[in-house]
Formats: sequence, C-alpha cells, structure tokens
Amino acid sequence: MDEQSSSDYTSNIDKTSSSTPYKREYSITFESEGIVLDKIILLNGSKVTYKKVPTKTGYKFLGWSELGYTTMPNQDLETVGSFSPNRYDAVFKINNETCGTSNVLFGEQIIIPSACATEEEGYVYSEWLPEVGIMDEEGKTFTRTKATSDNVKYTVKHYIENIEDDGYGLLFLETLFGETNSNTNFTAPGLKTMYNTFNGCTSLTSLDLSSFHTPELFSMLNTFFGCNRLVTLNLSSFDTSKVSNMGYLFYNNTRLTNVDFRNADFSKVTSYASMFSNIKMEAEILVKDQAAYDFIKARSSRPNPVIYNPNP
Repeated sequence: MDEQSSSDYTSNIDKTSSSTPYKREYSITFESEGIVLDKIILLNGSKVTYKKVPTKTGYKFLGWSELGYTTMPNQDLETVGSFSPNRYDAVFKINNETCGTSNVLFGEQIIIPSACATEEEGYVYSEWLPEVGIMDEEGKTFTRTKATSDNVKYTVKHYIENIEDDGYGLLFLETLFGETNSNTNFTAPGLKTMYNTFNGCTSLTSLDLSSFHTPELFSMLNTFFGCNRLVTLNLSSFDTSKVSNMGYLFYNNTRLTNVDFRNADFSKVTSYASMFSNIKMEAEILVKDQAAYDFIKARSSRPNPVIYNPNP
C-alpha cells in the first residue's frame, strides 16, 4: 500500500475569516483494512478534496467512503478506502502446449481446467509445476509433461537438510529423461542429500546411478520409497561413508531383485527405520565386505546380501 502524505490532498481555506475566534482545527483520517494511511488537519469550514489512490497488489481501488460533508464541520472525520480483487489468467500447458486457461480472482484457489486434469490411459504425467494453489501473482503459468511408458520424463527433487530442526527444504528441481525398460544415466557432483529424490517413481524398472559422485552425501532418507516396479538398481559408485540416515531407503520395493551397492559404507548410519520393509524376498544386494553384510542381516531377513568379489 503506497504511503500517503498530506501534500497529496488539497484544501481551500477561507482565509478572509481565518482570524475569527471560531476557527478550529479538526482531522480527517484515511483508513483501509484497519490501517491508518494518513491523517490531515484542517480548519472548520475548509473545502477538502483528496486525490491520491492507494495501491494494493492484485486489487483495484474502488474509492473512499463518503464523508457526508462538503466543508469541514466542527468535528473530526474518518473515511475508509475499499478494494476489489482483480482477475488473472492461470494458463495450463502440457508438453508446452496450452490445454486450458482459468480466469481466477486474486487470492482465490486456482482450479485446473477439466481438459488439463484428465489423464489419458497409457501415458505417464509429471506433477504440475509450480504447485497449483492460490492466485497470488498477476497471472500464472503451470506446466507438466506427459509421455508414453517407454519415454518418461521425471522431475528429480533435490532437498537440503536443516540440521537444527531435522527438517528438509526443497533445494532445486531437475527434469530428466529415462526409459522405463533400460538403464538411465545421471550425474550428481557434490550431492549432499537424496531425500525423496526418486520417491514414487513407479514407472521405473531399471536405474543406473553408477555415475553419481557422493563423497558429501549424508542423507538417503526415502530415496527409493515406493518404487514398486524397480527391478535392478546400480549404486556401485556410491560413497556412503558420511550417510547417517537411510530410513525407508528401499521401502515397498516389492520387485527389486538386484542392487549393486558394492562401495556402500554403513558405519555412520544411525537412522534406518523400515529401510528394507516390503522389499522383495531374497533381493540380492552386492556389498563390499563382511561389515556391510552384517549390517543388512541385522536389520532384515528379507534381502540377501552378497559380498563383492573383484576377482571371481
């Protein structure tokens, strides 16, 4: 809301009678939504006009309430400004093509057009970005992708951990392509956390992360949570020597058959709740030594750890 000053208002005072003993000062207060925007002092009998229009993002100023006087009476006055919300377009695009538009009042919930909300069978859809919520800008554009099951576009979410309150905040989004029936290569130099990175990637059947460089990685919480079609997983280059949290790492990976985890170090892991819950029975996990083997066996009887032999 723009700040106002008394210089924005003009007064026509009858100066010929200003020396009479009956002239007194009174105030006019300008308010909006319970906030005093300005207060001006005038002599009784003065003619007042107020011109400045306050601004409010997303709203149109309708005007001031009537004072009921053309000249200043022998009393203080108060006027209230009112606003009405503007309408803005929310544009929805799938694969960069507009599928619909919603005209929404500022501050109201945005509704996805039915033509954009319908999902065709045989296709995989990403989430809407940004997340659909309240119209809080002067127009918004939302995008998502759709692809056939053999050419899926994924949004990989990278989070940063807040050590003080054990919470997580979204760091950045990265869009990647991957085929559901072949290995997919990713790079991640300097990665520190993989919290929720592939959570819910239910179309993936094979994933190759052997090019990941993870010497700074400290959290793998929920990394592959719910990837229930994943069969093979290559984590052969993962350095987990600083990882402390592996909770729900392979939760509900009901088809997971082979995991190459040959360089994994579990010595710093202190959180491992449901790490192997509902993983496929006898899922083979390749590990580097007896310590890694013992760590897995001590926490679940479902997977089958196998110690890696570089010279079979």
